[in-house]
Amino acid sequence: SNSNWHKLAWTATEARLAGSEEHSGGSPKTVSRCMNRWGALKKDYREVKIVLGKSGFGWDAQNNIATAKDSVWEDLIKKHPTLSRWRKTPFPYFHKMADL
Repeated sequence: SNSNWHKLAWTATEARLAGSEEHSGGSPKTVSRCMNRWGALKKDYREVKIVLGKSGFGWDAQNNIATAKDSVWEDLIKKHPTLSRWRKTPFPYFHKMADL
């Protein structure tokens, strides 16, 4: 079943990342942490995609960040305050996630 596949995939992900915290300095990568991180990445991807779908926005590939004139950002933020963080926050995984 699909849920069994998901369990196997997340367990394999946990196994593949075992010990990575020794290099990254982070915490051990459990199934729960991997799932939470993936959920956060999907949320971020959807938000950046919304920003880039609006008129006047572009993409700075060198810095992995959405770009627009100040007035365009201000209009967007008035309508969607939660998207304001993408004005200064890069998202280097955008194109990789778009390929998934």
